[in-house]
Amino acid sequence: MTSPAPRPAAKPPGTEDPSRPGVPVNPPATARSWWVVAMMTLVIVFSFLDRGILALLVEPIKADLGISDTQMSLLLGAAFASFYAVMGIPFGILADRVHRVGLMAVGFLLWTIATAASGLTRTFGHLFLMRMAVGIGEATVGPAAPSVIADSVPRERLGTAMSIYTTGIYIGSGLATVLGGTIAGLAVGHGNVTLPLIGVVKPWQLVLIVVGALGLVPLALMVATVREPKRRGATADKPPAMSEVRAHYRLHRRPIFFHHLGFAAISFSGYGVGAWLPSFFVRTHGWSIGEVGLWLGINGAVAASLSVLVGGTLADRWYRQGKRDAKLRVAFIGSLLWFPPGLAYPLVGDGGLALGLLLAATFLGSLGIGCAVAALQELMPNRMRGQAVALYAVLANLIGLGIGPTAVALLTDRWFGDESMLRYSLVIVALVCHVVASVALALSLRPFRESVVEIERAAAA
Repeated sequence: MTSPAPRPAAKPPGTEDPSRPGVPVNPPATARSWWVVAMMTLVIVFSFLDRGILALLVEPIKADLGISDTQMSLLLGAAFASFYAVMGIPFGILADRVHRVGLMAVGFLLWTIATAASGLTRTFGHLFLMRMAVGIGEATVGPAAPSVIADSVPRERLGTAMSIYTTGIYIGSGLATVLGGTIAGLAVGHGNVTLPLIGVVKPWQLVLIVVGALGLVPLALMVATVREPKRRGATADKPPAMSEVRAHYRLHRRPIFFHHLGFAAISFSGYGVGAWLPSFFVRTHGWSIGEVGLWLGINGAVAASLSVLVGGTLADRWYRQGKRDAKLRVAFIGSLLWFPPGLAYPLVGDGGLALGLLLAATFLGSLGIGCAVAALQELMPNRMRGQAVALYAVLANLIGLGIGPTAVALLTDRWFGDESMLRYSLVIVALVCHVVASVALALSLRPFRESVVEIERAAAA
């Protein structure tokens, strides 16, 4: 009697795509995987460089155009955020259906041209229009880049990969202040500059032209070196119906709601306060634009970048230990630890001490920022990721970037009626936002954990 032939070894659940036999759902990370992460990070660096450069130029733009803090806040926030948010929805749908790298390349070209063209404007209205165009171009990145990363690295490395990607926000913001401060400082020392074919431009205009032109280099590099990855999942190539998306949102409405509320509140504080930090150090501590650019650049490029890397690494470690709420847990802890230094730095009398406390507040408050989109990826099937990130970006940017800078400006202009009271506007806005964020993130932990476990079981079935 012959013994039965041995059965083939069972494959771990979720390791092979049922629609493509032999194609792994969660392949190991490779050098190409991390190159994709690096390139997406470079894209977001220049996105935030072009987005954040205006914050350093508040005082010279206000003086040249003769506008108030409130009008300036519209350039910093609403002009960009309104179109960034509105266009995020159709671009999110496109990101689930078309070539994502190509979509980002078109957007990159648009916002690069619009940033350089901002340096040619002479009126508030024209500058407002160019900021709108920057918002439209950058709206392609939010839904497309995280989706590309999620299809390029294994699940257990997603927190780290998304945290590396998120460092681009702070590196870009840091470069905006350092580069902008350096160029502005040099230009101010020489006064107006005459450029070939353009004519005479003011220092703040020169900064925008140079920063816009620099974007052509990473754009060309991305187009030349990044291939569109295959979408993972059993039905990744089939676009989801809107009814299917709505049904998924209803099923997991509690973790999605608290996730969006918590991170939108952090976004409100980050964008609202961040837009006015250069002016705070200029008005309150008498720093020059060059000094502000250097030190705030270090704050963004070092403290915040290191923070999101630490937060992402910690979240991945906790995830491997079985803590399915790891990404939101890191964000919750960071929001709580932010309070002492975050409320103290605007109120102290010494500029150096204020900077030190700001570095601590930035590090602690940014721990979970890299986990926001990574956590959302865990709640969404592949085919819905672009739309999910776009919807989240609409909320975070309309609330954070669209309203945050104006909320600070209105407190300063209308409530206090004194530009020197900016420090108190920063404290009020940040305090309210972090209370909301801490409560929302605390309430998100259990429903998020339950939803992730349910989704993982469904995928393994």
